[in-house]
Amino acid sequence: MRRVRIDRINLHVRGVAPSTVQSAARLLGPAVARAFGGRTVAAEPDAHIDAGRVVVGATPHAEPLATRIADQIVRATTRE
Repeated sequence: MRRVRIDRINLHVRGVAPSTVQSAARLLGPAVARAFGGRTVAAEPDAHIDAGRVVVGATPHAEPLATRIADQIVRATTRE
């Protein structure tokens, strides 16, 4: 298995409670690890990747928010 190192993730979150964002940020690492599964990393080393936007409902919960962000990151950096 190839190792993936993510140096920094910038999240710009609007309309979500700060406590939910903090909880989602703590859950993001494990969520990304799960989302990578058996996928092949297609991103180049040291690449700057814009994973796009994630639209959430009015009162998202931390775990589904982290999972959606992780899925978006993995889709932007891998291939099947």
